[in-house]
Amino acid sequence: MNELTKMISDSATKLFADTCTEALRVLAEQGEWQSSLWDMAADLGLTMIRPGGPEEDPLDLVALVTIAGVAGAHAVPLPLMENLLARRALAAAGLDDEALEGPLTLVGLPSDLNLTGEPGSWRLSGRLARVPWGRNATAVVATAASADGPRTVVVMGAQPTHLDINCAHEPRDTFDLSAWPISDAWVGQPGTAASAGVLYREGALIRAAQMAGAMQAVLTMTVQYARERVQFGRPIAQFQAIQHQVVELASQAAASQAAMLAAALAGDGAAFEAGAAKLRASEAAGTVIAAAHQVHGAMGFTYEHPLHFHTRRLMAWRDEFGNEVEWARWIGEQVACLGGDHLWAMIVAPEQYRSLQTGAVAGHA
Repeated sequence: MNELTKMISDSATKLFADTCTEALRVLAEQGEWQSSLWDMAADLGLTMIRPGGPEEDPLDLVALVTIAGVAGAHAVPLPLMENLLARRALAAAGLDDEALEGPLTLVGLPSDLNLTGEPGSWRLSGRLARVPWGRNATAVVATAASADGPRTVVVMGAQPTHLDINCAHEPRDTFDLSAWPISDAWVGQPGTAASAGVLYREGALIRAAQMAGAMQAVLTMTVQYARERVQFGRPIAQFQAIQHQVVELASQAAASQAAMLAAALAGDGAAFEAGAAKLRASEAAGTVIAAAHQVHGAMGFTYEHPLHFHTRRLMAWRDEFGNEVEWARWIGEQVACLGGDHLWAMIVAPEQYRSLQTGAVAGHA
């Protein structure tokens, strides 16, 4: 972690530890947009892909997963990571992300968008399904098919045609577009767009980082509760059955964290590592949720206890940008295509096989 990343992480941790209270999360789940919290995050530079200024390089994946981990650990009710991923896509396409204020979001599912027309008269048609925080976003960033190949596009001013939420009560909205006008400034050049598969893979890695952060928070709460809860005259942390639950929870959280960091350190284009990280985090989520709620007992199932703010996010995020079944299938297909003789070589040096990785995961937003 370089100095800038550490500074961003420390600033985000302090802000969200002070502001992300249970009362604020409840209001967010009731549909209230937390504009003040967004403004505070923006003042700290947490909403820009170049927090050091427009002349600086965009944040790399290590910085992004670090921020995502902090956001996940504090159950931040904002599209913080969707916004950063959208701005990353704009920067890669050479579009001016600095010109767009407010939260941006991106399409998690490969979309069926089609861009027609020419400079001065671009039109966009298709469906944007289950867009994270779509109702609150200033604009939606997506990849559209055109006569010249895929292009990055920015959809501004559109209203959702269907409002929905995930089980963490985070907005997941759908937009139906028919000949929607787009200005030249928000249509990327051919050959610069990140494919829907790339956006999906990066989203999967960010979700894995958020889940790793949430698991660490769940572990902290569970250990604290086990030490404080007294049963039969002693803290339940002294019972071997409880200790086994906590150890299993901790091991799953640690494995998810390790897989996620390995994928981030592998850098751009590390599809196999990103898929493995999301697979590992999604697999771990079920064990972590079960162990935490078993240790907490009935108390952990009450709305008044903060545990559910994290476990419901784990339930929601494990399915978004590909669940464990979808990523396991994709990884299995890659291995099958290479053949068993190359399996160990790909595990120890996956970067040598990236050019051979094919196909995309078709899953959840």
